[in-house]
Amino acid sequence: MARKEALRGASLLVLIAVLIAGFAIGYLISDYNADKDSKLKSEQAYFSDAWNLLRSRNYDAAITEFDRYLAHNGDNVNAHIGLGWSYYWKGDYESAIQHFSKAESINPNEVYASNGLAWTYIQMSRYEDAKNLFLKQLESDRALYEAHYGLGISYYWTEDYDKAVSSFNDFLAYYPSYAPAYSYLGWSYLNGGKTEEAKKSFESAAAGKGWQLTKLYSTVGLVFTNYKLENFDKAEIFAREVEPLIKVSAKTQIVSKFLSCMDGKEYSAKEIAVCVGPRLNSLNP
Repeated sequence: MARKEALRGASLLVLIAVLIAGFAIGYLISDYNADKDSKLKSEQAYFSDAWNLLRSRNYDAAITEFDRYLAHNGDNVNAHIGLGWSYYWKGDYESAIQHFSKAESINPNEVYASNGLAWTYIQMSRYEDAKNLFLKQLESDRALYEAHYGLGISYYWTEDYDKAVSSFNDFLAYYPSYAPAYSYLGWSYLNGGKTEEAKKSFESAAAGKGWQLTKLYSTVGLVFTNYKLENFDKAEIFAREVEPLIKVSAKTQIVSKFLSCMDGKEYSAKEIAVCVGPRLNSLNP
């Protein structure tokens, strides 16, 4: 009220000056808010760009954008998870662990941080650590199908084949079209002495679309299981499919083993069976 009374007694010139000042202040506030909105959009753009770069496998650029976002905003769970996966796909597992662990320390209930950490442990052959994390995830939510798959792999590499079979079957109940799971299931059955079940799993894996290496591993499994079940004609048919698959596959452990033990010879079912042997827990199916 005092301000209004003072204004009433002021001259027209002063009143105009006050009004002009008021408009100027309003404009400055509006301009400040616009700059703030622009800055927010810019920061969100960094974050969005970082994830897009990660999806396009441009890991170094993704790391730069995630770091830029953190520099402007401080610690952020999702940014650390993004950095974790960027370093993971680069093969820098120690840095991946650092960022997944940081994300988990910010939010201990963040399952994607725990999931990333577990998969990094698998890449580092720390299967017991991975197993414990996957089990903890499934305690909170049995529907986390990726945890079932990771748990199956952890059991497989620690030669606990019965539990591996159970975990892969749990995963396939949620994701029945995923061919690599059938391949792992087949090798789990085979190493556990269940040849017929292994053959059926390899057939499902081989029928899956894409996944060139899965096609190779499952075809090798079909050579071995048919040979062991004395289906020699079928074993020979699958044996003839192995060589062209090897030629277009990456040089993984199993491919290198074939190339070294076959030494350019024809891939007969018997030679493959003898060369590879029944236990492939030292290879990656």
